[in-house]
Amino acid sequence: GNGKLSLEQLVDVYSMQVAAIEQASNAFTSPCYGSQLVVHMLASLWQRATGKPVPGLEHAVDQKVIVLAAHDINLALVRMILDLSWQVKGWIPNALAPGFMLIFELTTTREGPLVSAYLQAATPQQLRQAADLSDANPPGRTPVVIPGCSGRRQPGVACRLEDLREVVAMRVRPGCIANEGLRRFITEGDSVLV
Repeated sequence: GNGKLSLEQLVDVYSMQVAAIEQASNAFTSPCYGSQLVVHMLASLWQRATGKPVPGLEHAVDQKVIVLAAHDINLALVRMILDLSWQVKGWIPNALAPGFMLIFELTTTREGPLVSAYLQAATPQQLRQAADLSDANPPGRTPVVIPGCSGRRQPGVACRLEDLREVVAMRVRPGCIANEGLRRFITEGDSVLV
């Protein structure tokens, strides 16, 4: 051969990297290393939905888009804490390839605020070709179920924001959250809101 791996071989080799990350992001380590990131995400959604500032957040209450840039290990920690799984076109299950985005989307309904999660990523072919992503050539996007939350009181993958807060509160380790405002938000609830 020409020394190049086929796309299938490349995805297979990538599975070793995923396995290595999963060794570091297990049920014991994930809550310690990922709790602050998960609570920051939840607090951002909560602040936007309620219109009340959450201590520990530095963005405006009316901020519509929050981007938390992270490494693949950080996404693995979030995945473990929330017990998420996904399958994006062309990748192995729970892959964490370059440019993956875990998206939490807040929508307001008559029943209250709902959160939906998605994983968005370029396919291996799009990455290999350094393809421009567009409406005509979109990245893969798949809905992500949040166990214990999605479908609990709402059909489909969306979950009520208050249910997500309960799930997060049960799965994080408050002692591992360095930001005092965020730690108080997850342990004391709305009593800390201004």
